[in-house]
Amino acid sequence: MFLYKIVMAKDNEKAIMSILGDRKIAHLINMNQKEHVFKLPYVDLIRRCDESERKVNYLIDRCKVTNIQLTPAESPEELHQLTKDFAASKR
Repeated sequence: MFLYKIVMAKDNEKAIMSILGDRKIAHLINMNQKEHVFKLPYVDLIRRCDESERKVNYLIDRCKVTNIQLTPAESPEELHQLTKDFAASKR
């Protein structure tokens, strides 16, 4: 038997636990049953991720409204290079 710590977004937790349980892959035990959700150690990280996602979605929507064409990067390396180039142009 092994004990793993799983951190997941609250929107997907029930679906993920259901899949793992139905396939008899894992038996899940809530180790934080007595803890308040907003006092758990990963809550701030999830909030920051949610806020970032909200901002990106807002920008995508604004680009659609103003007819700005978005082109995805071909690879993570290209995205990294574009990000570096953009940061350098701002200096």
